[in-house]
Amino acid sequence: MANTTDFKIEGGEMLMKLLKDFPHKIQETVLDSAVSAGANVIKKEARNNIKQNGSIRTGRLYNSLKTAKVKGIHGVYRIFTQRGYARGGQSAPHAHLVEFGTAPRKLKEPHYVQINGNWVWVEYTGSMPAKPFFRPALDEHKPETLKAMALRMAKRMDKEAEKMSRSYRTLSKSYRRRLAA
Repeated sequence: MANTTDFKIEGGEMLMKLLKDFPHKIQETVLDSAVSAGANVIKKEARNNIKQNGSIRTGRLYNSLKTAKVKGIHGVYRIFTQRGYARGGQSAPHAHLVEFGTAPRKLKEPHYVQINGNWVWVEYTGSMPAKPFFRPALDEHKPETLKAMALRMAKRMDKEAEKMSRSYRTLSKSYRRRLAA
């Protein structure tokens, strides 16, 4: 099972009270939009980390970073690297090796290899140090992520409230009184 990181937003009770005033469908729209903004911040920072730690050679890892909404669950987005065949994009099946590094592995059949004119007996493959890019993006950029989410949520709530008020104005006075009660 994948590791997850939970965020706590201060003033959550007030936010939930504000959201309860909106119809359920609008709550979902606002929440999805806000979480999308946060996921994009983390994706951008992960890409910056790939550039900074020297992991960018062909650009496959950099270009394979994607965000996607989890279908059927509101407020949940995935940030991932594409693996295997990627239609219209890059794939990076080696992303986990860059993030966590590799240890030397013993070959099943050791053999001689010529390196610079010298014959060398090879029993182990080389190792690669870890160059994490996802974990630091999550750990170091929580404040920016939360700020982006809060800003997007405020904008969407304002936009949805405006839409609701336009439709509310077209209702008859008697119906508006019944809604207000």
